[in-house]
Amino acid sequence: MARRKRYLVLSDLASSKTADFAERQQADFADCPAAARYSDEEAEDFLLVAMTYDFGVPGKRPDLGKPLRKVGISYPPDLTYDSYRMGRHIFRRWGDQQFRKLIIGRVMHVNAGSWGGVLRRKLTAVMEMVEHYLLAAGVAALRLAGLDDLIPAVKSAFSPEQQAHYAAVLLYGKLTLHRFITEPEPARAPSRWEQRKLLRRLRLRQVQMRSLRRSLYHLRRERKALLSRLRALSEEAPEVRLLAEQLEAVEAERQAAESRHAEAAAAQRLQYEAAIAALRTQVEAVRADHAQALALRDRLLGATRR
Repeated sequence: MARRKRYLVLSDLASSKTADFAERQQADFADCPAAARYSDEEAEDFLLVAMTYDFGVPGKRPDLGKPLRKVGISYPPDLTYDSYRMGRHIFRRWGDQQFRKLIIGRVMHVNAGSWGGVLRRKLTAVMEMVEHYLLAAGVAALRLAGLDDLIPAVKSAFSPEQQAHYAAVLLYGKLTLHRFITEPEPARAPSRWEQRKLLRRLRLRQVQMRSLRRSLYHLRRERKALLSRLRALSEEAPEVRLLAEQLEAVEAERQAAESRHAEAAAAQRLQYEAAIAALRTQVEAVRADHAQALALRDRLLGATRR
């Protein structure tokens, strides 16, 4: 079962060019004075890092911890292949200026020489790159590549629509950064290996239950045959009546134990059925999320081509 894909910012930014998005950010920003303490540059850097983690390669599991290990940043090992939780873990420490510089300067390092040589040839190429990163993160990418001198020209070239889009995305970046810093990290989703393990255990329990039911059926038949034989013997030989009475007492105890077992088995079966239903719900959610992610990718790629 595939792990459900979660995005840090791309799900929200898919509709960032709409008027509703801008109005919502302005209203939320007015209700959250603490978000105003973050500078525009901090918000741009945050969006660049978040979008970098969101723009993962579909179907592959890159080692997200490798660049962190190279610069001596520790992280929980179970985050290595979870881009969403790795990003949330990083942003919990975003308030540390030295940590932020380390992430921007070394973990998110780019080949400034080769990239800068391409972008300096045409302003249109620069604008395409900035537009691809939804303006605010594109400005941070220019700064990361050592092309700070191009930023004033890029901002001057923004159309009125782009200016409004850039301002709305900045507000969103400050609000989301504040939320990521102050909120606890999300709980870990079960891995595909853990889900498969649970399914195997459920199937094994189902096989054991079927085997147990067959065994009980045969035991009941043998018990009935034995009781019939004992009754016949007791009529022929009175001395075996005591043995029959003892057997009846044992049988009563067995029936009580069997009743208790049936109740426990029924409770366990309900638990397993609930677990299976939850897993099926996760499967449907993953399928729906994949469809949403593909639609989101198509919209983003379409916006980039325009």
